[in-house]
Amino acid sequence: LEQEREHLRLSVARILQYRPTLIIVGQTVARNAQELLLQAGVTLVLKVKHSLMKHISRLTGADIVQNLADIRPDNFGTCQRFYVRSFKLAENAQQGQGKTASKAKTLLFLDGCPYKAGCSIIL
Repeated sequence: LEQEREHLRLSVARILQYRPTLIIVGQTVARNAQELLLQAGVTLVLKVKHSLMKHISRLTGADIVQNLADIRPDNFGTCQRFYVRSFKLAENAQQGQGKTASKAKTLLFLDGCPYKAGCSIIL
């Protein structure tokens, strides 16, 4: 168990040497690694579909890396700003005992990407 923690610590240190502020992954990340990234001030976005990762890659100039050992400085992309915003959706129909439930949709925005190859339209 201690050996696994040390391996995670070294893996996170390898990533942090490039000073990222946002990491987007297609799967999940070990809890200990998540905590180390959080302590370093890195925002981590989990379980992003591969098709969306391709779009983000194209817009930011980042490479999709499959193996941590393959990370190089030129793999990282840039954007001027990223932020998260939640939008309240219309209230749902009655839900038992006369209560109505409202849902929210949370979106991640990447502004100021170097490549002007995409846009978002929200209707």
